Amino acid sequence: MPDRELEGLRGELGLLRRVIDNIPGMLAYWDRNLFCRFANRAYEAWFGVSPEELIGKHVRELLGPLYELNLPYIEGALRGEAQEFEREIPDPQGGPPRHSLASYVPDVVDGVVQGFFVLVSDVSELKRVELEQQILAEAGALLSSSLDYRRTLDSIARLVVGRLADLCIVDMLEPTGNVQRLTVAHADPANAWACKKLAARSVVRGQTLANPVLETEQPQVFAEISAEFWEANAENPEQLRALRALSPRSAMVVPLQSARGLLGALVFASSTPTRYDARALRFALELSRRAVLAIENARSYEAEQRATRLRDDVLAIVAHDVRSPLNAIQLAAGLLERQLVDLGLPAGSRSIQTILRSTERANRLIQDLLDTTRLEAGALSVSRARLSPSRVVADAFEGHLLAASSGGIELTLDLEGELPDLWVDRDRLLQVFENLLGNALKFTPARGRITMGARARPAEVLFWVSDTGAGIPAEQLLHVFDGFWQMARSERHGTGLGLPICRGIVEAHQGRIWVESVPGRGTTFYFTIPSTPPET
Repeated sequence: MPDRELEGLRGELGLLRRVIDNIPGMLAYWDRNLFCRFANRAYEAWFGVSPEELIGKHVRELLGPLYELNLPYIEGALRGEAQEFEREIPDPQGGPPRHSLASYVPDVVDGVVQGFFVLVSDVSELKRVELEQQILAEAGALLSSSLDYRRTLDSIARLVVGRLADLCIVDMLEPTGNVQRLTVAHADPANAWACKKLAARSVVRGQTLANPVLETEQPQVFAEISAEFWEANAENPEQLRALRALSPRSAMVVPLQSARGLLGALVFASSTPTRYDARALRFALELSRRAVLAIENARSYEAEQRATRLRDDVLAIVAHDVRSPLNAIQLAAGLLERQLVDLGLPAGSRSIQTILRSTERANRLIQDLLDTTRLEAGALSVSRARLSPSRVVADAFEGHLLAASSGGIELTLDLEGELPDLWVDRDRLLQVFENLLGNALKFTPARGRITMGARARPAEVLFWVSDTGAGIPAEQLLHVFDGFWQMARSERHGTGLGLPICRGIVEAHQGRIWVESVPGRGTTFYFTIPSTPPET
Protein backbone atom coordinates (compact mmCIF):
# COMPACT_ATOMS: atom_id res chain seq x y z
CA MET A 1 0.00 0.00 0.00
CA PRO A 2 1.49 3.39 -0.99
CA ASP A 3 2.54 5.66 1.88
CA ARG A 4 -0.05 8.30 0.91
CA GLU A 5 -2.91 5.78 1.10
CA LEU A 6 -1.54 4.40 4.33
CA GLU A 7 -1.36 7.89 5.80
CA GLY A 8 -4.92 8.61 4.69
CA LEU A 9 -6.13 5.38 6.25
CA ARG A 10 -4.40 6.27 9.50
CA GLY A 11 -6.07 9.68 9.44
CA GLU A 12 -9.49 8.14 8.94
CA LEU A 13 -8.88 5.64 11.73
CA GLY A 14 -7.76 8.48 13.99
CA LEU A 15 -10.91 10.42 13.17
CA LEU A 16 -13.05 7.34 13.85
CA ARG A 17 -11.27 6.84 17.16
CA ARG A 18 -11.93 10.46 18.19
CA VAL A 19 -15.58 10.14 17.22
CA ILE A 20 -15.93 6.96 19.29
CA ASP A 21 -14.07 8.49 22.24
CA ASN A 22 -16.41 11.47 22.25
CA ILE A 23 -19.57 9.38 22.38
CA PRO A 24 -21.24 10.24 25.72
CA GLY A 25 -21.90 6.59 26.52
CA MET A 26 -19.49 3.70 26.94
CA LEU A 27 -18.65 1.59 23.89
CA ALA A 28 -16.55 -1.57 24.09
CA TYR A 29 -16.02 -4.89 22.33
CA TRP A 30 -15.66 -8.21 24.17
CA ASP A 31 -14.61 -11.35 22.30
CA ARG A 32 -16.28 -14.73 22.73
CA ASN A 33 -13.85 -15.51 25.57
CA LEU A 34 -14.97 -12.31 27.34
CA PHE A 35 -11.70 -10.42 26.97
CA CYS A 36 -11.81 -6.73 26.13
CA ARG A 37 -10.54 -5.88 22.63
CA PHE A 38 -11.64 -2.25 22.46
CA ALA A 39 -13.03 0.48 24.77
CA ASN A 40 -13.65 4.20 24.39
CA ARG A 41 -12.68 6.97 26.80
CA ALA A 42 -16.07 7.04 28.55
CA TYR A 43 -15.01 3.95 30.52
CA GLU A 44 -12.40 6.01 32.31
CA ALA A 45 -15.03 8.46 33.63
CA TRP A 46 -17.31 5.65 34.75
CA PHE A 47 -14.83 3.16 36.21
CA GLY A 48 -11.65 5.18 36.66
CA VAL A 49 -9.77 2.87 34.25
CA SER A 50 -8.23 4.01 30.95
CA PRO A 51 -9.13 2.21 27.69
CA GLU A 52 -5.51 1.10 27.35
CA GLU A 53 -5.69 -0.61 30.73
CA LEU A 54 -8.88 -2.41 29.76
CA ILE A 55 -7.49 -4.07 26.64
CA GLY A 56 -6.90 -7.75 27.34
CA LYS A 57 -8.75 -7.78 30.65
CA HIS A 58 -11.54 -10.25 31.38
CA VAL A 59 -15.05 -8.89 31.88
CA ARG A 60 -15.14 -10.37 35.38
CA GLU A 61 -12.22 -8.15 36.39
CA LEU A 62 -13.95 -5.05 35.12
CA LEU A 63 -17.44 -5.69 36.46
CA GLY A 64 -16.41 -7.15 39.82
CA PRO A 65 -19.58 -7.71 41.94
CA LEU A 66 -21.76 -6.81 38.94
CA TYR A 67 -20.45 -9.78 36.94
CA GLU A 68 -22.84 -12.34 38.43
CA LEU A 69 -25.77 -9.96 37.94
CA ASN A 70 -24.86 -9.38 34.28
CA LEU A 71 -23.98 -13.02 33.52
CA PRO A 72 -27.44 -13.98 32.13
CA TYR A 73 -27.22 -11.09 29.65
CA ILE A 74 -23.64 -12.01 28.69
CA GLU A 75 -24.66 -15.60 28.03
CA GLY A 76 -27.59 -14.39 25.95
CA ALA A 77 -25.30 -12.21 23.81
CA LEU A 78 -22.93 -15.16 23.25
CA ARG A 79 -25.91 -17.13 21.95
CA GLY A 80 -26.46 -14.40 19.38
CA GLU A 81 -29.38 -12.75 21.17
CA ALA A 82 -29.36 -8.95 21.60
CA GLN A 83 -29.74 -7.89 25.24
CA GLU A 84 -30.93 -4.64 26.85
CA PHE A 85 -31.27 -3.96 30.56
CA GLU A 86 -30.95 -1.26 33.19
CA ARG A 87 -28.44 -1.32 36.02
CA GLU A 88 -27.08 0.93 38.75
CA ILE A 89 -23.31 1.33 38.58
CA PRO A 90 -21.40 2.45 41.70
CA ASP A 91 -19.53 5.75 41.43
CA PRO A 92 -15.77 5.19 41.88
CA GLN A 93 -15.60 8.64 43.53
CA GLY A 94 -18.05 7.59 46.27
CA GLY A 95 -20.96 9.63 44.95
CA PRO A 96 -24.46 8.39 44.26
CA PRO A 97 -24.66 5.45 41.83
CA ARG A 98 -25.28 6.06 38.15
CA HIS A 99 -28.28 4.57 36.46
CA SER A 100 -27.30 2.96 33.18
CA LEU A 101 -29.05 1.50 30.16
CA ALA A 102 -26.87 -1.29 28.72
CA SER A 103 -27.11 -3.05 25.36
CA TYR A 104 -25.16 -6.18 24.36
CA VAL A 105 -25.16 -6.51 20.55
CA PRO A 106 -23.76 -9.84 19.20
CA ASP A 107 -21.03 -9.71 16.53
CA VAL A 108 -22.03 -12.52 14.18
CA VAL A 109 -19.79 -13.49 11.22
CA ASP A 110 -20.88 -16.33 8.92
CA GLY A 111 -23.36 -17.47 11.55
CA VAL A 112 -20.74 -17.66 14.29
CA VAL A 113 -20.74 -15.30 17.29
CA GLN A 114 -17.29 -13.71 17.45
CA GLY A 115 -18.08 -11.56 20.50
CA PHE A 116 -20.41 -8.67 21.30
CA PHE A 117 -20.46 -4.91 21.40
CA VAL A 118 -21.27 -3.23 24.72
CA LEU A 119 -23.10 0.11 24.67
CA VAL A 120 -23.86 1.75 28.01
CA SER A 121 -25.73 5.06 28.33
CA ASP A 122 -26.04 7.16 31.46
CA VAL A 123 -29.78 7.64 32.04
CA SER A 124 -29.37 8.96 35.58
CA GLU A 125 -30.80 12.37 34.67
CA LEU A 126 -33.81 10.81 32.96
CA LYS A 127 -34.44 8.57 35.96
CA ARG A 128 -34.02 11.54 38.24
CA VAL A 129 -36.66 13.51 36.34
CA GLU A 130 -39.01 10.50 36.40
CA LEU A 131 -38.46 10.08 40.14
CA GLU A 132 -39.05 13.77 40.82
CA GLN A 133 -42.28 13.75 38.81
CA GLN A 134 -43.40 10.61 40.61
CA ILE A 135 -42.63 12.14 44.03
CA LEU A 136 -44.47 15.36 43.13
CA ALA A 137 -47.49 13.40 41.88
CA GLU A 138 -47.60 11.28 45.04
CA ALA A 139 -47.01 14.36 47.19
CA GLY A 140 -49.87 16.16 45.46
CA ALA A 141 -52.20 13.26 46.20
CA LEU A 142 -51.08 13.19 49.84
CA LEU A 143 -51.38 16.94 50.30
CA SER A 144 -54.91 16.97 48.89
CA SER A 145 -56.06 13.89 50.79
CA SER A 146 -56.44 15.54 54.19
CA LEU A 147 -56.93 18.94 55.78
CA ASP A 148 -54.72 17.87 58.69
CA TYR A 149 -51.45 19.40 57.53
CA ARG A 150 -49.51 17.78 60.36
CA ARG A 151 -50.46 14.35 59.10
CA THR A 152 -49.77 15.22 55.46
CA LEU A 153 -46.34 16.70 56.24
CA ASP A 154 -45.48 13.52 58.12
CA SER A 155 -46.57 11.54 55.03
CA ILE A 156 -44.43 13.76 52.78
CA ALA A 157 -41.39 13.16 55.00
CA ARG A 158 -41.89 9.42 54.73
CA LEU A 159 -42.43 9.72 50.98
CA VAL A 160 -39.07 11.36 50.23
CA VAL A 161 -36.84 9.23 52.49
CA GLY A 162 -35.09 6.55 50.51
CA ARG A 163 -35.51 8.54 47.29
CA LEU A 164 -34.54 12.16 47.85
CA ALA A 165 -32.94 11.74 51.26
CA ASP A 166 -32.03 9.20 53.92
CA LEU A 167 -33.41 11.45 56.66
CA CYS A 168 -36.16 14.08 56.63
CA ILE A 169 -37.00 16.47 59.47
CA VAL A 170 -39.90 18.94 59.55
CA ASP A 171 -39.52 21.88 61.95
CA MET A 172 -42.44 24.32 62.31
CA LEU A 173 -42.43 27.81 63.74
CA GLU A 174 -45.01 28.45 66.44
CA PRO A 175 -46.70 31.87 66.83
CA THR A 176 -44.46 32.44 69.86
CA GLY A 177 -41.36 32.09 67.68
CA ASN A 178 -40.39 28.74 69.19
CA VAL A 179 -39.60 25.75 67.00
CA GLN A 180 -41.81 22.66 67.07
CA ARG A 181 -40.37 19.44 65.67
CA LEU A 182 -43.26 18.01 63.70
CA THR A 183 -41.75 14.78 62.40
CA VAL A 184 -38.52 12.85 61.82
CA ALA A 185 -38.41 10.05 59.23
CA HIS A 186 -35.58 7.77 58.03
CA ALA A 187 -35.27 5.40 55.08
CA ASP A 188 -34.19 2.47 57.28
CA PRO A 189 -37.05 1.15 59.44
CA ALA A 190 -34.45 -0.19 61.86
CA ASN A 191 -33.69 3.43 62.79
CA ALA A 192 -37.26 4.19 63.88
CA TRP A 193 -36.10 4.31 67.51
CA ALA A 194 -33.54 7.01 66.64
CA CYS A 195 -36.21 9.06 64.84
CA LYS A 196 -38.41 8.91 67.94
CA LYS A 197 -35.53 10.16 70.07
CA LEU A 198 -34.96 13.15 67.78
CA ALA A 199 -38.67 13.88 67.40
CA ALA A 200 -39.13 13.89 71.17
CA ARG A 201 -36.31 16.33 71.86
CA SER A 202 -37.04 19.88 72.92
CA VAL A 203 -35.99 22.06 70.01
CA VAL A 204 -34.13 25.23 70.88
CA ARG A 205 -34.02 27.84 68.13
CA GLY A 206 -30.40 28.44 67.24
CA GLN A 207 -29.34 24.86 67.94
CA THR A 208 -30.81 23.08 64.93
CA LEU A 209 -29.62 22.48 61.40
CA ALA A 210 -32.62 24.49 60.21
CA ASN A 211 -31.59 27.56 62.22
CA PRO A 212 -29.71 29.37 59.37
CA VAL A 213 -32.79 29.00 57.18
CA LEU A 214 -35.16 30.10 59.95
CA GLU A 215 -33.01 33.20 60.45
CA THR A 216 -32.33 34.14 56.80
CA GLU A 217 -35.42 32.54 55.18
CA GLN A 218 -33.08 31.36 52.41
CA PRO A 219 -32.39 27.72 51.40
CA GLN A 220 -29.06 26.22 52.44
CA VAL A 221 -26.97 23.28 51.22
CA PHE A 222 -24.48 21.66 53.59
CA ALA A 223 -21.98 19.68 51.51
CA GLU A 224 -20.56 17.93 54.55
CA ILE A 225 -21.61 18.00 58.18
CA SER A 226 -19.06 17.04 60.79
CA ALA A 227 -19.71 14.61 63.61
CA GLU A 228 -18.76 17.41 66.02
CA PHE A 229 -21.81 19.43 64.91
CA TRP A 230 -24.20 16.67 65.91
CA GLU A 231 -22.37 16.02 69.16
CA ALA A 232 -22.69 19.69 70.07
CA ASN A 233 -26.46 19.58 69.47
CA ALA A 234 -27.19 16.38 71.39
CA GLU A 235 -28.89 17.05 74.72
CA ASN A 236 -27.98 13.67 76.24
CA PRO A 237 -26.15 10.42 75.41
CA GLU A 238 -29.37 8.85 74.05
CA GLN A 239 -29.79 11.59 71.48
CA LEU A 240 -26.12 11.38 70.55
CA ARG A 241 -26.50 7.65 70.00
CA ALA A 242 -29.52 8.32 67.80
CA LEU A 243 -27.63 10.88 65.72
CA ARG A 244 -24.70 8.53 65.26
CA ALA A 245 -27.08 5.78 64.13
CA LEU A 246 -28.64 8.06 61.52
CA SER A 247 -25.19 9.44 60.57
CA PRO A 248 -26.28 12.43 58.42
CA ARG A 249 -23.26 13.70 56.47
CA SER A 250 -24.78 16.24 54.05
CA ALA A 251 -28.04 18.12 53.95
CA MET A 252 -30.17 20.75 52.30
CA VAL A 253 -32.68 22.86 54.19
CA VAL A 254 -35.50 24.76 52.49
CA PRO A 255 -37.92 27.22 54.10
CA LEU A 256 -41.65 26.70 54.27
CA GLN A 257 -42.33 30.24 53.13
CA SER A 258 -45.83 31.60 52.60
CA ALA A 259 -47.00 35.06 51.58
CA ARG A 260 -47.83 35.70 55.23
CA GLY A 261 -44.40 34.78 56.53
CA LEU A 262 -42.13 31.88 57.44
CA LEU A 263 -43.94 28.73 58.58
CA GLY A 264 -40.98 26.45 59.20
CA ALA A 265 -38.33 24.43 57.36
CA LEU A 266 -37.81 21.07 55.68
CA VAL A 267 -34.50 19.30 56.30
CA PHE A 268 -33.30 16.65 53.84
CA ALA A 269 -30.16 14.80 54.94
CA SER A 270 -28.01 12.07 53.41
CA SER A 271 -25.55 9.65 54.96
CA THR A 272 -23.06 10.48 52.18
CA PRO A 273 -21.35 13.88 51.70
CA THR A 274 -21.87 16.22 48.70
CA ARG A 275 -25.03 14.50 47.53
CA TYR A 276 -27.11 17.60 46.90
CA ASP A 277 -26.71 19.95 43.95
CA ALA A 278 -28.59 22.93 42.54
CA ARG A 279 -31.05 20.63 40.75
CA ALA A 280 -31.93 18.80 43.96
CA LEU A 281 -32.37 22.13 45.73
CA ARG A 282 -34.81 23.38 43.07
CA PHE A 283 -36.83 20.20 43.45
CA ALA A 284 -36.90 20.53 47.25
CA LEU A 285 -38.11 24.13 46.89
CA GLU A 286 -40.94 22.98 44.61
CA LEU A 287 -41.92 20.33 47.14
CA SER A 288 -41.81 22.99 49.85
CA ARG A 289 -44.02 25.32 47.79
CA ARG A 290 -46.69 22.64 47.43
CA ALA A 291 -46.49 21.79 51.11
CA VAL A 292 -47.01 25.47 51.98
CA LEU A 293 -50.19 25.56 49.88
CA ALA A 294 -51.50 22.55 51.79
CA ILE A 295 -50.59 24.12 55.14
CA GLU A 296 -52.31 27.40 54.27
CA ASN A 297 -55.43 25.60 52.99
CA ALA A 298 -55.56 23.50 56.15
CA ARG A 299 -55.06 26.50 58.44
CA SER A 300 -57.70 28.48 56.54
CA TYR A 301 -60.10 25.57 56.92
CA GLU A 302 -59.34 25.33 60.64
CA ALA A 303 -59.92 29.08 61.02
CA GLU A 304 -63.23 28.81 59.13
CA GLN A 305 -64.28 25.89 61.31
CA ARG A 306 -63.44 27.84 64.45
CA ALA A 307 -65.38 30.85 63.15
CA THR A 308 -68.33 28.65 62.23
CA ARG A 309 -68.37 27.02 65.66
CA LEU A 310 -68.14 30.42 67.31
CA ARG A 311 -70.97 31.77 65.14
CA ASP A 312 -73.14 28.74 65.90
CA ASP A 313 -72.45 29.04 69.61
CA VAL A 314 -73.29 32.75 69.58
CA LEU A 315 -76.40 32.14 67.47
CA ALA A 316 -77.63 29.40 69.81
CA ILE A 317 -77.14 31.67 72.82
CA VAL A 318 -78.80 34.65 71.11
CA ALA A 319 -81.70 32.53 69.85
CA HIS A 320 -82.33 31.21 73.34
CA ASP A 321 -81.87 34.51 75.17
CA VAL A 322 -83.82 36.59 72.65
CA ARG A 323 -86.73 34.17 72.37
CA SER A 324 -87.38 34.27 76.10
CA PRO A 325 -88.24 38.01 76.22
CA LEU A 326 -90.06 37.72 72.86
CA ASN A 327 -92.28 34.99 74.27
CA ALA A 328 -92.89 37.12 77.37
CA ILE A 329 -93.83 40.10 75.17
CA GLN A 330 -96.13 37.91 73.06
CA LEU A 331 -97.89 36.47 76.11
CA ALA A 332 -98.22 39.89 77.74
CA ALA A 333 -99.57 41.42 74.52
CA GLY A 334 -102.16 38.65 74.16
CA LEU A 335 -103.24 39.08 77.75
CA LEU A 336 -103.42 42.86 77.37
CA GLU A 337 -105.54 42.49 74.22
CA ARG A 338 -108.06 40.31 76.05
CA GLN A 339 -108.20 42.79 78.94
CA LEU A 340 -108.85 45.71 76.55
CA VAL A 341 -111.64 43.81 74.85
CA ASP A 342 -113.15 42.99 78.24
CA LEU A 343 -113.05 46.71 79.05
CA GLY A 344 -114.84 47.50 75.83
CA LEU A 345 -111.85 49.19 74.19
CA PRO A 346 -111.31 47.25 70.94
CA ALA A 347 -109.59 50.21 69.30
CA GLY A 348 -106.52 49.55 71.39
CA SER A 349 -106.18 46.07 69.89
CA ARG A 350 -104.62 47.51 66.66
CA SER A 351 -101.46 48.39 68.54
CA ILE A 352 -101.54 45.04 70.24
CA GLN A 353 -101.75 43.30 66.85
CA THR A 354 -98.70 45.26 65.70
CA ILE A 355 -96.78 44.00 68.73
CA LEU A 356 -97.89 40.42 68.10
CA ARG A 357 -96.96 40.56 64.39
CA SER A 358 -93.58 42.01 65.26
CA THR A 359 -92.84 39.27 67.78
CA GLU A 360 -93.93 36.62 65.27
CA ARG A 361 -91.61 38.13 62.65
CA ALA A 362 -88.73 38.22 65.13
CA ASN A 363 -89.34 34.56 65.93
CA ARG A 364 -89.37 33.72 62.22
CA LEU A 365 -86.06 35.54 61.72
CA ILE A 366 -84.50 33.57 64.57
CA GLN A 367 -85.86 30.33 63.11
CA ASP A 368 -84.49 31.22 59.66
CA LEU A 369 -81.03 31.79 61.12
CA LEU A 370 -81.18 28.47 62.98
CA ASP A 371 -82.37 26.66 59.84
CA THR A 372 -79.57 28.22 57.79
CA THR A 373 -77.02 27.02 60.32
CA ARG A 374 -78.49 23.52 60.20
CA LEU A 375 -78.41 23.56 56.39
CA GLU A 376 -74.74 24.50 56.34
CA ALA A 377 -74.01 21.69 58.80
CA GLY A 378 -76.09 19.23 56.74
CA ALA A 379 -78.33 18.68 59.77
CA LEU A 380 -81.70 20.07 58.68
CA SER A 381 -84.26 17.59 60.02
CA VAL A 382 -87.49 16.53 58.33
CA SER A 383 -90.13 14.42 60.05
CA ARG A 384 -91.98 12.60 57.26
CA ALA A 385 -95.54 11.37 57.35
CA ARG A 386 -98.00 10.30 54.66
CA LEU A 387 -100.04 13.36 53.70
CA SER A 388 -102.33 14.64 50.98
CA PRO A 389 -100.48 17.38 49.03
CA SER A 390 -103.83 18.92 48.09
CA ARG A 391 -104.59 19.53 51.77
CA VAL A 392 -101.15 21.10 52.41
CA VAL A 393 -101.52 23.40 49.38
CA ALA A 394 -105.03 24.38 50.45
CA ASP A 395 -103.81 25.20 53.98
CA ALA A 396 -101.05 27.41 52.57
CA PHE A 397 -103.56 29.07 50.22
CA GLU A 398 -106.04 29.84 53.00
CA GLY A 399 -103.28 31.15 55.26
CA HIS A 400 -102.37 33.86 52.73
CA LEU A 401 -105.77 34.90 51.40
CA LEU A 402 -106.17 37.73 53.90
CA ALA A 403 -102.68 39.14 53.24
CA ALA A 404 -103.27 39.02 49.46
CA SER A 405 -106.69 40.69 49.60
CA SER A 406 -105.45 43.45 51.94
CA GLY A 407 -102.81 44.26 49.36
CA GLY A 408 -105.25 44.28 46.45
CA ILE A 409 -103.73 41.11 44.96
CA GLU A 410 -105.72 38.23 43.49
CA LEU A 411 -104.58 34.84 44.92
CA THR A 412 -105.78 31.79 42.97
CA LEU A 413 -105.37 28.05 43.47
CA ASP A 414 -104.73 25.65 40.56
CA LEU A 415 -104.80 21.93 41.41
CA GLU A 416 -104.60 19.80 38.26
CA GLY A 417 -106.21 16.40 38.68
CA GLU A 418 -105.88 13.98 41.58
CA LEU A 419 -102.59 14.15 43.47
CA PRO A 420 -100.96 11.07 45.06
CA ASP A 421 -100.13 11.09 48.75
CA LEU A 422 -96.60 12.13 49.64
CA TRP A 423 -94.21 11.27 52.46
CA VAL A 424 -93.37 14.78 53.64
CA ASP A 425 -92.85 16.96 56.67
CA ARG A 426 -96.05 19.02 56.67
CA ASP A 427 -94.62 21.95 58.63
CA ARG A 428 -91.53 22.11 56.43
CA LEU A 429 -93.60 22.01 53.24
CA LEU A 430 -95.79 24.81 54.58
CA GLN A 431 -92.58 26.71 55.37
CA VAL A 432 -91.58 26.47 51.69
CA PHE A 433 -94.97 27.84 50.56
CA GLU A 434 -94.83 30.57 53.22
CA ASN A 435 -91.45 31.78 51.94
CA LEU A 436 -92.42 31.58 48.25
CA LEU A 437 -95.81 33.22 48.77
CA GLY A 438 -94.29 35.84 51.08
CA ASN A 439 -91.80 36.81 48.35
CA ALA A 440 -94.54 36.88 45.72
CA LEU A 441 -96.66 39.20 47.88
CA LYS A 442 -93.70 41.54 48.37
CA PHE A 443 -92.94 41.89 44.67
CA THR A 444 -96.45 41.84 43.17
CA PRO A 445 -98.13 45.26 42.87
CA ALA A 446 -101.79 45.94 43.63
CA ARG A 447 -104.23 44.46 41.08
CA GLY A 448 -101.63 41.80 40.35
CA ARG A 449 -102.20 38.06 40.49
CA ILE A 450 -100.48 35.19 42.32
CA THR A 451 -101.20 31.58 41.43
CA MET A 452 -100.17 28.57 43.42
CA GLY A 453 -100.75 25.06 42.20
CA ALA A 454 -99.70 21.44 41.87
CA ARG A 455 -99.98 18.55 39.43
CA ALA A 456 -98.91 14.93 39.38
CA ARG A 457 -96.00 13.83 37.23
CA PRO A 458 -94.32 10.42 36.89
CA ALA A 459 -92.86 9.51 40.33
CA GLU A 460 -93.27 13.06 41.67
CA VAL A 461 -95.58 16.00 42.27
CA LEU A 462 -94.76 19.41 40.78
CA PHE A 463 -95.65 22.51 42.83
CA TRP A 464 -95.41 26.13 41.77
CA VAL A 465 -95.97 29.71 42.91
CA SER A 466 -96.35 32.22 40.08
CA ASP A 467 -96.74 36.00 40.24
CA THR A 468 -97.20 38.91 37.85
CA GLY A 469 -94.59 41.08 39.54
CA ALA A 470 -91.59 42.89 38.13
CA GLY A 471 -89.64 39.69 37.47
CA ILE A 472 -85.95 38.95 38.04
CA PRO A 473 -83.21 40.02 35.60
CA ALA A 474 -81.44 37.10 33.91
CA GLU A 475 -78.05 37.97 35.46
CA GLN A 476 -79.58 37.69 38.96
CA LEU A 477 -81.37 34.38 38.49
CA LEU A 478 -78.20 32.42 39.29
CA HIS A 479 -78.04 34.00 42.76
CA VAL A 480 -81.61 33.75 44.05
CA PHE A 481 -80.82 30.64 46.13
CA ASP A 482 -77.58 32.07 47.57
CA GLY A 483 -77.56 32.79 51.28
CA PHE A 484 -78.25 36.44 52.29
CA TRP A 485 -78.75 37.43 48.63
CA GLN A 486 -81.41 40.04 47.86
CA MET A 487 -82.61 41.74 44.73
CA ALA A 488 -81.32 45.28 44.35
CA ARG A 489 -84.52 46.99 45.50
CA SER A 490 -83.84 49.07 48.58
CA GLU A 491 -87.49 49.52 49.50
CA ARG A 492 -87.99 45.78 50.12
CA HIS A 493 -85.44 44.42 52.57
CA GLY A 494 -85.34 40.97 54.09
CA THR A 495 -82.75 38.58 55.45
CA GLY A 496 -82.10 36.83 52.14
CA LEU A 497 -82.47 33.44 53.87
CA GLY A 498 -85.93 32.35 52.74
CA LEU A 499 -85.01 30.88 49.34
CA PRO A 500 -81.87 29.03 50.52
CA ILE A 501 -84.02 27.48 53.26
CA CYS A 502 -86.62 26.49 50.63
CA ARG A 503 -83.92 24.79 48.61
CA GLY A 504 -82.62 22.99 51.70
CA ILE A 505 -86.07 21.71 52.66
CA VAL A 506 -86.89 20.55 49.11
CA GLU A 507 -83.53 18.81 48.72
CA ALA A 508 -83.97 17.18 52.15
CA HIS A 509 -87.08 15.58 50.59
CA GLN A 510 -84.95 14.48 47.55
CA GLY A 511 -86.71 17.03 45.38
CA ARG A 512 -85.60 19.86 43.08
CA ILE A 513 -86.35 23.59 43.07
CA TRP A 514 -85.80 26.19 40.35
CA VAL A 515 -87.01 29.54 39.11
CA GLU A 516 -88.12 30.97 35.77
CA SER A 517 -88.65 34.69 35.28
CA VAL A 518 -89.19 37.30 32.58
CA PRO A 519 -88.56 40.93 33.62
CA GLY A 520 -91.79 42.88 33.48
CA ARG A 521 -93.97 39.75 33.22
CA GLY A 522 -93.44 37.95 36.51
CA THR A 523 -91.70 35.03 38.18
CA THR A 524 -92.52 31.38 38.79
CA PHE A 525 -90.85 29.17 41.39
CA TYR A 526 -91.17 25.42 40.82
CA PHE A 527 -90.29 22.54 43.10
CA THR A 528 -90.87 18.81 43.06
CA ILE A 529 -91.35 16.19 45.77
CA PRO A 530 -90.97 12.46 44.93
CA SER A 531 -94.21 10.49 45.23
CA THR A 532 -92.43 7.26 46.16
CA PRO A 533 -91.89 6.43 49.85
CA PRO A 534 -88.41 7.47 51.04
CA GLU A 535 -85.80 4.81 51.74
CA THR A 536 -85.45 3.94 55.40
